[in-house]
Amino acid sequence: NALYNEYREKKENVRELQTVKSNIDQILRREPERGKGRDNER
Repeated sequence: NALYNEYREKKENVRELQTVKSNIDQILRREPERGKGRDNER
């Protein structure tokens, strides 16, 4: 039972990390476009 609880916690952690990673991927994908815009303004 303790092992199952530990497994469940780790699974939740992994799911959380995957969510964070996908969020970061989205931000990084958008970043270059904003960077280009800033360079054009200067």
